[in-house]
Amino acid sequence: MTANISRRHTLGLPLAIAASAYASRSTGTAGDTSHSKEEVAAPPTRFFPSRNRTDHKKPVGLVVYLDGDGQELHDHDGDEKSSISGGFAGADGIVGAATSRGYDVLSVRTPQNNKNNWLSRSKKTTNDSINHLKRTIQEESHKHSCKTGQLWLVGYSGGSEFITQDFFPNYANSITTGGFIVFGGGDSPKGSPKFTERSQDTLSLNWVTGKLDTSKYPEYYDALGHAQRSIERYCSHGFHHTWNDWPDTDHEGIVEKFGHYVGLVLDREK
Repeated sequence: MTANISRRHTLGLPLAIAASAYASRSTGTAGDTSHSKEEVAAPPTRFFPSRNRTDHKKPVGLVVYLDGDGQELHDHDGDEKSSISGGFAGADGIVGAATSRGYDVLSVRTPQNNKNNWLSRSKKTTNDSINHLKRTIQEESHKHSCKTGQLWLVGYSGGSEFITQDFFPNYANSITTGGFIVFGGGDSPKGSPKFTERSQDTLSLNWVTGKLDTSKYPEYYDALGHAQRSIERYCSHGFHHTWNDWPDTDHEGIVEKFGHYVGLVLDREK
């Protein structure tokens, strides 16, 4: 999925119309939002605490979510005035699945100037995004006293592509346990990354893309092809714990299945 192609705008009402509806809050579960002065309606991070905390227990780990082009789910999912249905913070979404299993959830908005996607043709911009996400995970984890020993990267569309191509290859050797769960794509890692044996033996890599999510529907972005190619490449890099599923749906239809699959993987990897 190139930096100039977006398929996320088809999910719901246009971002420009909905942006004013998002106030300085997170809904769905109790959440804390960090804001920039320039962009109150589109916070750079959204944080949802583990339900373990209400029972005076320690969180199990941290789930970090990266949205796709348009950032609609990050900006508005769970907002009572949004017409965008679940997936992230809405009913049966990632937040509910993860927090109910003891994980904190952090969603990070792209730092890129166009505010649309994580991907870039510029190596400098890509490196800036990688460093931004590393720094944000560190700062927000410290701020909220998160446990990062078990860390899961969850992405959708352009967020998935950034995780599998750029961020995970750069960050995998820093992850103790966990891995990634990517929806709607997630292509092969760029270049020739070096992974440790511990990463190859320990981390769990998971791809979920609809059977209909190909270049023929709607156009341009062969998410299924990207995901299938990525699995082969990561296996060739020595990763032993890979899993995939191709449900009978398309790029937009997969959103309503986010919570199901996140719960399935987290339960399997206990």
